[in-house]
Amino acid sequence: MGTVSAAYRILPALKASVNYSIIKNSYLNSSFSSNLDFFQQQNSLNGQASRSQTTNTNNIFEGLLTYNKQFGKHNLDVLGGYSYQNIFEEGLGAGNNNFITNSFLYYNLGAGRALNELTPGFNRSGVFVNSYAWERTLLAGFARVLYNYEEKYLLNLSIRREGASVLGVENKWGNFPSVSAGWVLSKENFLADNGIITNLKLRGGYGVTGNQESLGPYQSLSTLGAFSGQSGYFDGQWLIPYGSTYNANPLLRWETKNEVNVGLDFAFFKNGWLNGSLDFYNRRINNLIGNYTAQLPSQVNPNIFANAGTMENQGFELALNAQIANREKFSWNVSFTGAYNKNKIKSVTSDQFKGTAFNITDVGVGFTQRIAAGQPIGVFYGRKFAGFNDDGKWLFYNQAGDAVTAEDAGDSYFYLGSGIPKYNLGLTNNFKFGSFDATILFRGALGFKALNAKRIFHENYSNFTTHNLFQSAINKGVKNDQMYFSDYYLEKGDYLKLDNLTIGYSLPVKANGFIKSLRFYATGTNLLTLTKYSGTDPELPLNVDLSGEQEFTTGPGVEANYSYYPFTRTYTFGITGSF
Repeated sequence: MGTVSAAYRILPALKASVNYSIIKNSYLNSSFSSNLDFFQQQNSLNGQASRSQTTNTNNIFEGLLTYNKQFGKHNLDVLGGYSYQNIFEEGLGAGNNNFITNSFLYYNLGAGRALNELTPGFNRSGVFVNSYAWERTLLAGFARVLYNYEEKYLLNLSIRREGASVLGVENKWGNFPSVSAGWVLSKENFLADNGIITNLKLRGGYGVTGNQESLGPYQSLSTLGAFSGQSGYFDGQWLIPYGSTYNANPLLRWETKNEVNVGLDFAFFKNGWLNGSLDFYNRRINNLIGNYTAQLPSQVNPNIFANAGTMENQGFELALNAQIANREKFSWNVSFTGAYNKNKIKSVTSDQFKGTAFNITDVGVGFTQRIAAGQPIGVFYGRKFAGFNDDGKWLFYNQAGDAVTAEDAGDSYFYLGSGIPKYNLGLTNNFKFGSFDATILFRGALGFKALNAKRIFHENYSNFTTHNLFQSAINKGVKNDQMYFSDYYLEKGDYLKLDNLTIGYSLPVKANGFIKSLRFYATGTNLLTLTKYSGTDPELPLNVDLSGEQEFTTGPGVEANYSYYPFTRTYTFGITGSF
């Protein structure tokens, strides 16, 4: 990693500067499984080994021209610039199995038999030889004007024009303007020398930003590649086939976010000991980038990267800070944050692509969520549980409201609630008592459903030979029947966490001594969770991958059976000091 910068003042108010940085990362990954391993013997692999190396180079250049001038009570800041970013990555790797000895580890991959074995039916798990390189470039020109009068009336205007190499040849460039304004009411005469309101600022803005990060470097182009792991018999020999990997889309454009926000900053009483902010927002994302079903037969491959759909988020955010006590021996500060968000998919279609609702989040028994117009992203979608019949089979409600078996329910599926919390809360307390200090952080989320997919597999009697069953399989009387997803497995996901607790002690030191300060501290994270959710952790990750590149796509509020890694609890002890 390296950085070079230079600046030159052309005029007292005009300055030019350039910045260049390069970040280079190299990764080496190796793996080895002995031929004595149970899995290796069970699958006749006789040992596996692999090795891969990746190098990523990120070049960033930025040139700026700034103008700062004060004209009486008027203040003007003007900025113009150009930026260039190029990321180049290359890598290679190989893997093999069927080794005659474990002594080679991963240092002699060619000794494995499987690499050159293309006979159908031969277990070639973990066998590959590949190399690759990709490059992506982002260019931008931008300008910004900041103006204020007496620091009471504020105006911010900006424009950014960006071009991305990963987008379609006809739509690589996009324009992204923004405007915001503020009014500091507390500086007006009608609020001057007010003993209650010490600061009051009204602000609002509108802006457009672009996104193309979810795209790979060449997903707007038609590319060819080898179908690794497959083979075809031609002219007396087995060969690896080549074919088209992506459909070209020259119209692939920027995904854009249009945001309107109105906010209020405030402080009350002496020294503003009670202060905070309140924000209302509406964010609309247009031209959602995803890997959608292609219009066959005009396209070669079944999927195409395209723009389709609109999503909207609207809500408010509240932040409050209060200095409860501020004495020489004792101080106490409290901070509270609260947010409400309403998410909705407005459309799943566009001028280029006529999309329909599609399912996501397959946890092993079919899809459990859906992307659909008029619903939150990843809303749960499935059957409604109606009980069990005398034979122990599941009963579900059909569209007429009758309790029927799964076979008779047919396509009777319903929207079952969202996995996105409506409310997010946070409360932080900072204490200082003499030489001791403490910080306590609570976080919570309310108003969402959660799916513990482990219950589907571990609460069903039919799985007792392959899974360790939960005790709830007995307590809840889940019958021996085929596994289905329904609202039977949906739970209330609300939670409150003791997310962070830090206790410290500052050792008294002499003012003129060698040691200027010395503090001992202990920190714990994710210490306590209060919830009725039966899974590992109700704070579930969101991985809605519309690009289709991930094998497992996890919507909001889903704890998968095996592919979920929960938040960990950590304990840290440390010492900080200065000399």
